[in-house]
Amino acid sequence: MQTIKDWLSKYNITTHSVAALFASAMVAYYAVPQFHDLVTQAYKAMPGWVEELMVTGFALYAWYRKGQPAPTPGAVGTGPVSPNANPTQKLGVIMFVVLLISSPFQTGCTAVSAAQDIVDWTPTVISTANIVSTTVSALDPSIVDKAAIAAATATFDVAAQTLSNQAAAYLANPSQTLIQVIQTQVSTFQQSVNSALLAAAKITNPASQQQVLLAIQALSVAVTAVLALVARITHSTAVVAPAAVKIARVERLMNRDLARRMVAAHYSEPQFVAAYQIDRAQAELQAAGF
Repeated sequence: MQTIKDWLSKYNITTHSVAALFASAMVAYYAVPQFHDLVTQAYKAMPGWVEELMVTGFALYAWYRKGQPAPTPGAVGTGPVSPNANPTQKLGVIMFVVLLISSPFQTGCTAVSAAQDIVDWTPTVISTANIVSTTVSALDPSIVDKAAIAAATATFDVAAQTLSNQAAAYLANPSQTLIQVIQTQVSTFQQSVNSALLAAAKITNPASQQQVLLAIQALSVAVTAVLALVARITHSTAVVAPAAVKIARVERLMNRDLARRMVAAHYSEPQFVAAYQIDRAQAELQAAGF
């Protein structure tokens, strides 16, 4: 450990340096599409133990910095010290962000909190399913593809309400049987939403296609969030049944900006944190066969 301390001191690696590096990486991840794609691909290929090692490294650095005495004002090499500077507090913020983004959704760390999170998502599932139904019903009857998209979305309202009821029942009385029922329900629902995305893409009227796609994209965000949380409870390594319409097939039809805004609003968090959570949850679901 003394070797690490000496190395950090030799190269003057301070809390401010770590904060600046971390902030720069997060800004680039959010604002630069090429960097975002590169990080996403690297993350999908990265073993889980590497991520845990990185978090452990930050924790060790936090422990090291916490034990360092504050620099003496005017000392050689330290320069003037701001009276408002508090390295420990700044490092605490860094560590909070690191630990915050270490799971797909911030409240999904235990079965109980994940169950509550599922219940918290169900109003969004219901409201977005209703918007899909309303949007499809309002389509001009002359649109050739109306019947097809209506058929693809016909079960959404019932499926959303059923999922809500099941989630509330599980939260009140958790059991393996109930969570398996929810897993089957949300897996089937997610497959139906993916199929609806493909059906909406075939609508030939551009304005109608955009309206229907946007409605289904919002529902997809909510349903996928629930699916990821259920997977955390069940620790499932495989889908209930082989996914007929995988995420990779509809990824081009998903609205990343909408997903980022919805997740950020749901958890009252910055959008760059939401973006990380979405990528990780999607990677885990794809690894499970979705």
